[in-house]
Amino acid sequence: MQIKRRWKFLLLSVISISLLFSTINLSITLKKEREEKEKIKNELLQTVKEKRAIKEDLEEMTRIKIDTQLKLEEERRKTKILKAKIDSERRERKFLMAKLKKKKERIEELLTELEKRKQRETNLNKLLNKIKQEKEKLVSQLKEREKKRITLDKIVVRPKKFCGEVLIVNDEFNFLMIDLGKKDGLSAGTILGVWRYGEFLGKIRVEEVYSNISEASILEGKEISKGDKVKSFINSDYSDEKIRLQ
Repeated sequence: MQIKRRWKFLLLSVISISLLFSTINLSITLKKEREEKEKIKNELLQTVKEKRAIKEDLEEMTRIKIDTQLKLEEERRKTKILKAKIDSERRERKFLMAKLKKKKERIEELLTELEKRKQRETNLNKLLNKIKQEKEKLVSQLKEREKKRITLDKIVVRPKKFCGEVLIVNDEFNFLMIDLGKKDGLSAGTILGVWRYGEFLGKIRVEEVYSNISEASILEGKEISKGDKVKSFINSDYSDEKIRLQ
């Protein structure tokens, strides 16, 4: 019985030891698994962080790419505008160069013309001096003739004859209008006579002269009416003036 008990105790001891080792191994395994799990968890968290960082970097790179594209488009637009401006300036420069060339040619022409004018002026001065000499010679000759008292015929200027008609009479302001004007050679200040059927009515003085008519003031005379004849004085005697009725 004791042997059985011993064997039983020994068996229980072995089983207990085995269970103890199993428990220890299990604890170690669980600990390792927990550590492994914690490690995996940490690695997973690290991976998530890295993923977030990569995502943020990717978003930043996307923004940078978009900004770069926008800047590139802006630079292309500016380059295009600058190129157009350069082309315009080239065309304008070409136009200005052509214009400058024409101006230079014009200046050369003007200089040539100026030289010709100077030459003509020199020739004219020579001719003028010659004319002055001739003039002095003629003046000298005239003085000599004056000394000899050469008698010249008198030049008689005959007054111009005017013949017209009264158009309007204003008794209130003592003026009238006649159908004679600049075209007839009439001038302001001319004294004219007024007749009706050969009868002398009075005198008028021309004040304002227009193209076809004139304004005159009544100096003296009887009642003057529209249609009366006006005529310049040839003789001082009014009775000698006759107007043929039209």
